[in-house]
Amino acid sequence: MTITPERAKALYFGQPYYTTPAAAFVYKTNTTYKTPADLSGKKIGVCGGCTYESFLNGSLVVPGVTINFTIKNATAKTYDTDSTALADLELGDGVRLDAVITAQPPARPKSTTASHQAVGRSTLHRVSWTGVRPQFNAGSSLVDRGSLADHRGIAQGRHPLKLCMQWEGSDLAAAAATFDASQFGK
Repeated sequence: MTITPERAKALYFGQPYYTTPAAAFVYKTNTTYKTPADLSGKKIGVCGGCTYESFLNGSLVVPGVTINFTIKNATAKTYDTDSTALADLELGDGVRLDAVITAQPPARPKSTTASHQAVGRSTLHRVSWTGVRPQFNAGSSLVDRGSLADHRGIAQGRHPLKLCMQWEGSDLAAAAATFDASQFGK
């Protein structure tokens, strides 16, 4: 879950352990859209209520991050999940959607028979993944136990960089380390 000021009012966020680049994907045979900006004015599938929808609407705020809203005046078609949006994209180029915005690693085509391809090499924004708990008082033992659980997982060999390299083949942890969670008083 990406850390936003609105979410931080109700949730306690730990330090992000990895980030995934958000990107735009189009149907596999599309040659029209070379950059995300080319999708301006098009119909784009996004997870409803997710940061992808906020990005598309130009309202996404991530503390300490400058976001370049490269896609202008697009029509957001919201879905219950990113995978449902990708399924609609599989129906064909422009049939229901012109593109889908989602996280790169899960959507990255893993074979030559994939139904979609990334638009350019641009990252639209980064989605931070972190432990999330309901907001408690700063001295709450639940907060302390949650933080301890995060550190215990690393001590048991579930280190974010190791997992990223194993499953994604790239370092998705380095950018997360630069996020300053203390700006929320956490």
